[in-house]
Amino acid sequence: MSIQEGNMEKAYHSSFANNKFRFEVGDATFIAPEDATKKPKIAIIKQITEDSDGELMVMCQYLYRPEDVSDRFGRRWERYDDRELFYSFHQEEIPCVCLMHACVVHFVPSVDKIPARTQHPGFISLRVYDVDEQVLWWITDRDFEKHKQVEIDHLLLKTQQLLGYDTEMEEEKPEISLEEGEIMEEEVEDNQTHLPERNSIAYRSSKEHHPKVVISALVALERACFITRGDNLAKYQQKMRQLRFNLKNSVELTKRLIDGELKASAVVEMSAVELRTGRLAAEEKPAREEPEETHMAMADIPCLRCNEKRVGLHSNILKANRVAGYQLECLKCGKTWFSPSL
Repeated sequence: MSIQEGNMEKAYHSSFANNKFRFEVGDATFIAPEDATKKPKIAIIKQITEDSDGELMVMCQYLYRPEDVSDRFGRRWERYDDRELFYSFHQEEIPCVCLMHACVVHFVPSVDKIPARTQHPGFISLRVYDVDEQVLWWITDRDFEKHKQVEIDHLLLKTQQLLGYDTEMEEEKPEISLEEGEIMEEEVEDNQTHLPERNSIAYRSSKEHHPKVVISALVALERACFITRGDNLAKYQQKMRQLRFNLKNSVELTKRLIDGELKASAVVEMSAVELRTGRLAAEEKPAREEPEETHMAMADIPCLRCNEKRVGLHSNILKANRVAGYQLECLKCGKTWFSPSL
């Protein structure tokens, strides 16, 4: 099949073969590293194209080794298994000559579903790495954008059919993680009957907060997010995921939201930096420039304006190597004047 793009004709293929191996769309494959001392990259082939000159290009979607990526603070991720890879939606087009050979990746919904290495060799993937936000999501989370959710569900189903186990995708319920334990919100009754299913938000709360207070704050936050982004499901889900991550990791943000110091409507509009610090940019007042402290000699005379005896000697007026007068300043009202004597 071919399509016309401007003055160039590009053909799309479902597979191709080199001298040693055959590759198909959907295959997981090793990609030769630029530095021979490093491990090869791993990606899934999403598209194979051929230009008018006969050059084959491959659109790859990367999976990352835990040691190759970090969170926003530069910390490395812990792995559940030495075969674990992080799935991602980061794509890049590369020449087909960069492909080495195919490999196997099992997409499993939970740790207890990890297959035995001897029976099912290959990599495993439990989590999804967000390249932009530098955070991890469980591969079973249900709040991905629609086309991404379909893609993940397809990968999970393929692994399920290959390994031969049964799995039930349980419907997630909003969740609150407290220091004393975990409380599941069974149902939140309000007048917003058309609100979408509430996302699972994990956060920390101090002991003095009653669970109902915490739940109320979260409901208000979700409602504010829906009001501003409910007409665009992708933006709504993306914002809710960002809020969930920051509420879990920013004690300051969580406490101020629950205490009512920050309104829900303000939190949903906060930037990434503001969410991380838990403070609005307007609250970060620049340090006041205070005048340099001056040590003035005091004159025992009243001010000509306010009559207060808080007059300082600002400077001496010299004339012919002798003092010809004094520059005085009232430290209360600010009046300055010249006096020939004290």
